[in-house]
Formats: sequence, C-alpha cells, structure tokens
Amino acid sequence: MIRRMIGAAMLQASVLEEIEADRSALGQAILVVVLVTICGVVGGVLSDIIGGEGQSLGILLGVLNGLLFGIGRWLLWVTLLWLVGSKMVPESGTQTDWAEMGRIVGFAYTPGVLTILSFVQGIGAILSLVAFAWTLVAVVVGIRHALDYESMGRAILVTALTGIIGFIPWLILRVIEWIVTS
Repeated sequence: MIRRMIGAAMLQASVLEEIEADRSALGQAILVVVLVTICGVVGGVLSDIIGGEGQSLGILLGVLNGLLFGIGRWLLWVTLLWLVGSKMVPESGTQTDWAEMGRIVGFAYTPGVLTILSFVQGIGAILSLVAFAWTLVAVVVGIRHALDYESMGRAILVTALTGIIGFIPWLILRVIEWIVTS
C-alpha cells in the first residue's frame, strides 16, 4: 500500500494503471483517505491547541467533523468524477466504474498527509496549500488514467466541473459547522 501511495503521489503511470486494474484495492484506497483525513484532523487540532482555541467541545466537534466530512467529501467527489467523467464527457475509449474511480482518487489523496504539519508556525498553511495543489494534480492525472482519456485537458475539465458542483454541498456543510460551533 505504501508503495502505491508513493507511486500515486509521484504520478507514476504504471502504479496508477496497477491501482486501476486491481479490483481488490478499494479497501486500501479507503484506508488512504482515512489516513489523510486523520492527518488533517490531527494537524487542525494541534493548530487549535497551539492557537489557544483548544476547548474540549471544539476539539471533539473538530475531530468528528474532520473524520465525517473528510470521508464524505471523498465519497461525493468520487461519485461526481465518475458521473461527469464517464457519463457526461466520456471519450470513445472511456470505460470505468465507481470502484475504479474510488481506487484512483483514494490513492491520489496521498499528498494530503502533509496536512498533519498544518500546525507548524510559519509553514503550516503553506504545506496545507501544497498538499491541496499536489492532491489536485494527482487526481487529474489519476482520472485521466481511470477514464482512459487521451487528453489531459478533458481530465482538467472534469476535475474543475466536479469541483464547482462539489463546492455547493461543502459550503452548506461549512455553514452548518459554523452554526454548531458558534
């Protein structure tokens, strides 16, 4: 699993093809998503504690929110990528299913492990931004393989469309979180 995580993060075509073909790797991909989510939650909690915002209820809600919404975001994004990429803008050679997309996107989340360092003064925010951008690139490259696209442009288009579509529920969840924690 670690080798696949590194290969996906390094955008290695052979590893992405291996993940795509291995129907038993969905569990591993889910573990990657959980690991990355935990890294983000730990980084966020440490940041709150260091910043003096470490109230027990706030930390508990942050942990629950991070875990539930981190995994939920992945489920939503995989579904949107699959629907948009395979149903709305497929190429003639596009053949995929939800599980294949889930495997690819799950492993593409690997750079998100950097978010565990989001609490580090001065560089934490930069590392989180790098993790986000790197993950985005890994997803684009991964879905190009999963959807058997010939052009990177179409993979970028699908990622951008799903990002816009997925932003709406994310925004709603953030408003709910703000209401609950305020």
